[in-house]
Amino acid sequence: MLLPPVQGSLSQDQFFIYAAADSVYFDLHARPLIKSVLANSPEYGVHIHMYDPRPDQIEFCQAHPGVSCSYEYLDDHEFDLVRNYWQTRTTYDNDRQAQMGKKGRSFGPVELKRLIRQTYYACARFIRLAEQLKSRQRCLSIDVDGLVRGAFNVDLGPADFYLYQKPKDGTHLAGAVLFNGQPQSTAFLQEYAAELKANIEQNELYWFLDQLVLDQLVPKYCKGLLPMSYIDWSMKEGSPIWSAKGKRKELELFKQEQRKYA
Repeated sequence: MLLPPVQGSLSQDQFFIYAAADSVYFDLHARPLIKSVLANSPEYGVHIHMYDPRPDQIEFCQAHPGVSCSYEYLDDHEFDLVRNYWQTRTTYDNDRQAQMGKKGRSFGPVELKRLIRQTYYACARFIRLAEQLKSRQRCLSIDVDGLVRGAFNVDLGPADFYLYQKPKDGTHLAGAVLFNGQPQSTAFLQEYAAELKANIEQNELYWFLDQLVLDQLVPKYCKGLLPMSYIDWSMKEGSPIWSAKGKRKELELFKQEQRKYA
């Protein structure tokens, strides 16, 4: 699969929050996320990378001081090629690939291509960040279905990056990563992006690719762990950032908070 060219630019000079969204998630989640940052942490900028945006969505970002955007327009035929690859592949190198192979045989063509697109979105966000982030620049990459509800500390220590680790199995989560502006922070992001890009270009787009590559690379660097209350999936009142992965997006508590930034 060939990656399309990027338009727009990352024009942030200080610490900023980074997220990515397609046109649907931009309206549902990026708009309230941007407004929540501007309202509750105006000292930080926001950069949104968009997939297939409408002109009004680009204009929305450009109209708000402190907000920048980049975007790309995807060739649907490229996703057909990846879908065909998973419908015909028979050997696998890991369990995640094998699971994707099963989906290739059991999912309908529309459902399978939708999953491949979602996987691309999850992976390409780090490729696009690596292409645009300046040396020693610091940012917090989060899933777009989040809200910033108050001030939060960005000076967590000397580690190359900070992220979440599952206590049960020691695997890591790509949904929140604070890139700390160290030389090794840049090295990690560049290596992460290069590995993801190489897989995409070989049609190796399978669900959890971003997590699998992350787990392979993290031990090579000095990692730090984000506090559990830093980005809160439980949506406790005192937490500065709420995240609503999966079905949590349907919780009335989250919807009510989002409506504050409609």
